[in-house]
Order: sequence, then structure tokens, then C-alpha cells
Amino acid sequence: PGVTRDPVPVAASWAGRDVVLIDTAGLRRRTRTMALGDVIDIVTSQATLRVLQQSEVSIILLDATEAEILTHQDVVIASEAAKAGRGVVVALNKADAVNEEALGKLLALLEAELSRKLPHLGQIRPIAISAETGRGLDRLAAAVLSIHERWRRRFTTRELMDWVVDLKRVGVNMGPGAPRPKFARQVDAGPPAVAVLCSRAVSRTDSFQSFLTNSLRNRFDLHGMPIRVLIRDSNPAAAAAAAAAAA
Repeated sequence: PGVTRDPVPVAASWAGRDVVLIDTAGLRRRTRTMALGDVIDIVTSQATLRVLQQSEVSIILLDATEAEILTHQDVVIASEAAKAGRGVVVALNKADAVNEEALGKLLALLEAELSRKLPHLGQIRPIAISAETGRGLDRLAAAVLSIHERWRRRFTTRELMDWVVDLKRVGVNMGPGAPRPKFARQVDAGPPAVAVLCSRAVSRTDSFQSFLTNSLRNRFDLHGMPIRVLIRDSNPAAAAAAAAAAA
């Protein structure tokens, strides 16, 4: 009850798994905090950011009864979690206060807004819950545990090479100068990071990296988390020459 200022950790068994849930305060706009000179708010915001960096999955809790469901600060919090490499789940609380037809439309609009404002996290499907009645809490627990499993997943070489084979098929339509993926290996997990070896020099990688990232995300259902695709050239000398020419 009341206003949360210090992070409050609670050890619990959730859907058969032992977890630590940490309730934190929100983040105020920095200009407002500094203008008021509110030391408590500054310290509270710093504590919230530290928890985001240490967590593995962050739940962004929204209010279905608010006029502005997804605020700027909600986007900031989700972005900070993504910057720290954490999974993100969005829960829409007080769903019982909205009729079912309006709730369905609200969830659809919120999902579209999340995709637009947080494209680096892929598709995020908000979960309607009610902390008062318990509605949707089982679905929320399942979503958190699912994204955690995918967040720490390690792919087999066969899985990644099957993906590369499919990339080569798509690459036929990318033009004669497009890089050609040859090999991929995972270099990190939590969140997943994959290095892709290409057979041609890559001087401008933005669009190609976006293509690879979206392909990897969709292939292995890595939505709701930041992922990294590292492009490596199989001919380092050619890569250096292309970079020099583009400079």
C-alpha cells in the first residue's frame, strides 16, 4: 500500500518456479525532478534504474483507466530495460474496469503503439490483468517465464545453419551486390547475440543488419527483448577497403 520509493524484493514461487519479484517506483521526468530539487525522487529514480539493469525480465505496468495509457516515461523505462539487455513484458492493470469490447480495442491500439515506439523490442502483446481480482495473472506469469526462457536460450549450430540456408534463398532477391551469409554462431545469451559471417564486404550494414535482426527475431520468437546480430566479413582485407572507400 502507499507509494513505492525503495525497491521491494519478494521471493516467491510463480507458476512452479522460484523467482524474485522486485516492486520499484516509476521514473519522473528528469526536468521535473531537477526543477523541484526533490532529492528523494532523484535517489528513487537511480534505484529503479539499478534494478532494471540487474533484473532479467521487466514488467511495465500500465493503467487501463488512465487517459494516456502509454506515457513517455513508460517508454523511457522500457527503453532503459532494453538498453540493459533485459526482456520486457507489458501488463495492462485494472482491465476489470473496462468493458470487454473496449478492452479489446484498447489492447490492439496499445500493441500498435508499442511496436511504433519500441521497434527494437519487436512485437509486444500487452496482457490484460486485474491486481484486485487476479484476472490474467496466470497469463502474466506464463509470459514472463516464457520470455525468460527465450532470453537465455542457446541455439544449436544446426538451428543457426538452417536459418542461414533460408537467408541464402532470400538473398537471391537482394541484388548482386548484397552480402551473402555463410555461417552463423551464437556468441552470447541473455539476451541472444549471433555473429553472422558474410562472403562479401559490407560497407553499409544498417539495412542489412535490420533485415538479419528481424529475420532472427521472427525465426526464433525473440520478441520482447533486444537482440544483437554482429556482421563479420569473411574477407577482412576487402572489408577494410570498403570501409576506407565509404569514409
